[in-house]
Amino acid sequence: MDYSDIYHYLVESPSLYTSETMKNKRSLEAHKFFVSGWVQAVLHIKTDKCFVFKSSVKPSWRVTNKPHNTWVAVENSGKVRAAHCDCMAGLGESCSHVGAVLYKLEASVRLGITTTVQLQMFVCAAQYADFVTWTPQQTTIFRIIKDDAFIHGMVDVISRFWAKHIHPRLMTTMLQSETEPDSEGVDHQGCESDLSAHQSPAL
Repeated sequence: MDYSDIYHYLVESPSLYTSETMKNKRSLEAHKFFVSGWVQAVLHIKTDKCFVFKSSVKPSWRVTNKPHNTWVAVENSGKVRAAHCDCMAGLGESCSHVGAVLYKLEASVRLGITTTVQLQMFVCAAQYADFVTWTPQQTTIFRIIKDDAFIHGMVDVISRFWAKHIHPRLMTTMLQSETEPDSEGVDHQGCESDLSAHQSPAL
């Protein structure tokens, strides 16, 4: 997911209830909600066709009020299929709370949190990881659940990359280091053989 996916959904995609595009450019300002730490921990579940992310987002005007429940459905390609929030504006599927959750997801992808943390969980045999962020307002926890299917795909890609690019280069470097002379251009092995041929017999 990147910014273009967020823009396309909030502004250009048609509503589920009407055939008109949502054109909700105001919700693009939801990045401020994300930066301010209003988006709470994000949970997700994987279906056959997409991922569904759920989170609670604090109200923009009365932060002490009960947070709004927000969810978004995202395809593997990053395209946003649907979203909803229980706030008044959320009935239109593109409120600022929805936008804030999308920005948090975009940031996690852009910063490599998804791939890095999933592989770390694979190495450490962990079932989940908590990504903690701090703002002057509060500390939030972004819980990432282990995704075995994603890890299997990444391990396959990394293995093929190692076999095709890294391993051949390492072998070439090792062979060159064994055959090349040292930094002064002196072949010590040749010198040692010449010296042994000219050594005087032992007294």
